Amino acid sequence: MADEYEDFWWALFRCGETEEKRRWIWNHFIVDRYDIGRIAPNMDRKEFDKQLNIKIISNRDLEPAEKLVRKYGAPPVTDEIGPSVKSFMTFASQSFEERVSFAGRVLIGANFGGQVFEKGADFSDTIFLGFTNFEDTEFAGPAKQLHDGYWFSKSSFHYIANFKRAKFRSQTTFDRVVFHRDAVFQFARFEPPDGDTAPPGAMTNFQESRFDKEADFKNAVFKYKTDFSHAAFHAVAKFDAAEFCNATTFNNAGFKGTTSFRKAIFNKPPKFFETELHEDVDFSRVDWKGAEQSYHRSYRRRDPQDAVEQDAGDAVRAWDRLALIMSQREKSPERHKFFRLKMRALRQRDGYNFSSLVNCLFDVISDYGWGIRRAFSWWFVHVASGALILGAAAEVDRVWIVHGHWPIVRDSLLVSFANAHAFLGLALPCP
Repeated sequence: MADEYEDFWWALFRCGETEEKRRWIWNHFIVDRYDIGRIAPNMDRKEFDKQLNIKIISNRDLEPAEKLVRKYGAPPVTDEIGPSVKSFMTFASQSFEERVSFAGRVLIGANFGGQVFEKGADFSDTIFLGFTNFEDTEFAGPAKQLHDGYWFSKSSFHYIANFKRAKFRSQTTFDRVVFHRDAVFQFARFEPPDGDTAPPGAMTNFQESRFDKEADFKNAVFKYKTDFSHAAFHAVAKFDAAEFCNATTFNNAGFKGTTSFRKAIFNKPPKFFETELHEDVDFSRVDWKGAEQSYHRSYRRRDPQDAVEQDAGDAVRAWDRLALIMSQREKSPERHKFFRLKMRALRQRDGYNFSSLVNCLFDVISDYGWGIRRAFSWWFVHVASGALILGAAAEVDRVWIVHGHWPIVRDSLLVSFANAHAFLGLALPCP
């Protein structure tokens, strides 16, 4: 609908001598021309005015914008757009080769789908109204400095925010963002370009963000450190098949709705300290192999491995916390899964000692009491070994000549079983 006004929006975006002036002209044009209450009926107008520092304006204040209206034509009026408006402000033909800032602006139906931001972008304190589209957008990088990344700090999305298949190649910050409707990050990738490394300290930051409706991170890839500390998920949260390649933190987060990490991959133990998880939380078929490998002790090395001990100690605390949460939720399979991970981490932390040996035997023999088939297999091997020894002795004594092979095998198994379970009072003499 608004493609014909693309040149107008781009011209309005650049109207003004300084960034502050450009932002001021943009916002006052939007507030003067559009009924914000119609587009975002649930918005708190006092907070809106406070955030944008909106004041009473005169026609003279809007003269730069009105000149653009006379040149490019006026965009549609408020009656033609509503809360779900999409592709109203579109920048499809623009190239963002330098760092660009949309910070502190009101964007209505913003469409950046398929765009490439070459040198960073700032959307801090931005108010997104209508359907916001960043599908297939590439936030290129990596940045040389952390402040050159991509920032959505304290922005708010009042309708669906679509970041499906978006690529975040540098540090990305969504801290204190409010998603009033669905936040879609399916197949999004937070990772450096192939062959590049991120600057030290680079991370994907969702600290204190709020998701009022569905948060969909299915199949997303997080290769930077990822932080959801103090995030609030008020509805469904989906992390199915997501891949967390680095340290991941959900400390003090709150999950009020159904939460799923089904088939997710964690390459380091995630932190859920003081986290409130919904009763319907799913950790089924999660791949923890990478997380265990991250603190694996190399038994070929004899030198001290302080880093391994530290990582393994952190892992013990992380698994212990998840086991406690699952116990509180009365989810026995998940609780025991995290208990087993904790016990294996203890072996890596403590190194070579007697308790680690006993720990290892408990794992090998019965998978810490959970592997019934494994325990039964070892029991059978134990009985069969005794039978094999007794049968071999009978073979040496050539008892089989009188009794035959099969009676000897049968009697050897019976004697071995009885002697292995003497407490049952079944002890028998050797055949």
